[in-house]
Amino acid sequence: MMQRRIGSMLGAMALVAACSPTPTPPADTGVNTDGSVTDTGVGGDSSMMMGEAGACNEFGAIVTPVRNMDMGCEGFQAQPCDPSNTEFCPRFRNNDTMRPKFVLTQIDIQTPASLLASQPVGRLLNTSIRNAAFAWGVDLDFSMMRIRTGTIRQPVNRVFGTGYLGQDMQFVMGGAPGMGGADRWNPVTAPIAEAGGLVGMPAGMTVPLITIPVYDEMDRSMLLTELPLRDARISDLRLTANRNCIGTAKPAFDSCAANTTRWNTSSGDGMMATPYGILEAKLTFEDTLNVQVVSLNMPLCNIIARSPCRDAAMMPVNPMSLTIPPDSTVMVGGMAKPAWTLRAFIAGAAVNITN
Repeated sequence: MMQRRIGSMLGAMALVAACSPTPTPPADTGVNTDGSVTDTGVGGDSSMMMGEAGACNEFGAIVTPVRNMDMGCEGFQAQPCDPSNTEFCPRFRNNDTMRPKFVLTQIDIQTPASLLASQPVGRLLNTSIRNAAFAWGVDLDFSMMRIRTGTIRQPVNRVFGTGYLGQDMQFVMGGAPGMGGADRWNPVTAPIAEAGGLVGMPAGMTVPLITIPVYDEMDRSMLLTELPLRDARISDLRLTANRNCIGTAKPAFDSCAANTTRWNTSSGDGMMATPYGILEAKLTFEDTLNVQVVSLNMPLCNIIARSPCRDAAMMPVNPMSLTIPPDSTVMVGGMAKPAWTLRAFIAGAAVNITN
């Protein structure tokens, strides 16, 4: 099988010890019981957003456009006007509350353990998300009670003052290159339920496959590889009051900062953490064997398993002999395939997805 190539961003799945003033903010508001988390933001066009230097805008945020020439990034810095706010919702769009749309802004992997932030590749994925090289959209329709989610078309251009969050985006609809079907990157649709302030796919409901392509971090028109997430499920989404964010940003927020942990994907610490959104999927032994992490010159399988997934003759080893063997199986083509369970906390910000 032809090996797919992946840039330094893939396999980089970071666990953030995210914190907020209280362990369990009220459901679906993103507001702490002491009122310290507010749904403030930087909405509107760049002229309305920027306003007078150092002044609070209409959403209660102080916003300054920035350029980080070292990273080739144009974006913004934002902080809440009220210094008591330790989290807030930076945005350039006001979502339709019945049809909120988001782009994922952070993915903090909880399992497999070999993809945590302490590992060599554990700090890289969110850098590519920040640069829109790994762009994943979420479209919630509360009138139809369904979710549509999938790949955002590249390139997503960054504009001075708004970064890429202010730009119109589109789901990929056909045109995926190579073998596997031109529609394999298309968004997938599933029902959602809302209960106790949490939004997501019902218990036991999964989609067979979400395929997300990964682009070169420096040239976001250059496809590196694609990552198949099997038996995927998005659940437990806690939306801020006006449904403009999933999770909250950490002040002072900087869309061009080198720090990749700019969002809170959960409230509370450690075992007491309450996620703002959960992504679950299966990474099969076979799929990860054919995803090459170029920066480490090894397949993603080796990183997850912490041992070689091929023998000296370059044949796949017995996956149950690995240092960290697969912990599950998933049905692919009528056969049970060994797989690792992926579980991540996620955050997202309002964007305009036009299709």
